[in-house]
Amino acid sequence: LSESLVQMFLDYWTEFGEYICERFCEISNSGIPTLLDVNWTIRLDMARKKIPKMSEAKLILELLTDQGLKIYEMPREELIKLRDVVNEIQKHVDLLVFDTLLH
Repeated sequence: LSESLVQMFLDYWTEFGEYICERFCEISNSGIPTLLDVNWTIRLDMARKKIPKMSEAKLILELLTDQGLKIYEMPREELIKLRDVVNEIQKHVDLLVFDTLLH
């Protein structure tokens, strides 16, 4: 992509990005619930005298949708996979930004 095209996209996204995202959130023709808000918690159960073994960490996602609250618990293994995927995405974003700054 040329630098002018990248800059045009960045300018457009800066000005209209929030509006575009809001409009996409409002449109749901698939029957899939519209996501309104996300809350998350990491639960750590500590070992106690009566329960000497420490339970594994769990991520609890609360997805507030137009059809009500959906709760999802993510065990440690999935949490680690999610972290790895997010880190990989961040690397790609960093490379794109760095490459854009160089050109």
